[in-house]
Amino acid sequence: MEFGTVVVRGEDADDLLAEMTGPKRAMNRTRYLGDTFGVIAWERWDSWRTNSDLMVVVVMELRDDETCEVAVMAGGGGEGAMGLDWSVGSVVADHLLGAERSAEAAAFEEAIEDLEATCESLALTIDLGRDG
Repeated sequence: MEFGTVVVRGEDADDLLAEMTGPKRAMNRTRYLGDTFGVIAWERWDSWRTNSDLMVVVVMELRDDETCEVAVMAGGGGEGAMGLDWSVGSVVADHLLGAERSAEAAAFEEAIEDLEATCESLALTIDLGRDG
C-alpha cells in the first residue's frame, strides 16, 4: 500500500473539496462529504499491465478556509509486468514515494496528479511536508 499526506494552502482551499468531488469527477468514484472533510474512493482494474484491482482513497480535511490536509492511499493488486515503471512522473508523488514504483504507486501517482491539476486551477499551493 502507498500512503502520503500533503497540506494544500491558499485563499480558495475551502473550494478544494467541492472541486475534487464535483460532478465532472463523479464517474466511477464513491464520495462522502462532511462539513469539513471529504472522502473519495475509486477502483482501477488493469488486466494488461497488472492483472489486478487497485483501490485509491483520498481523504481531505479542512483545517480552516485556507488550509486543507490531503491523505492519499492506494493499495491492492500486484506488481506491473516485469516490474516496469508505468507512471509518468509527478513532483509531489516523487517526493512522497521516492524511487519505489509499483502498480499501487502508479494509481497513487494518478491521484496526486489529479490533485496537482486541481490545485493549479484554484491557484493553491501544495506543501510537501505535513505540519503539526
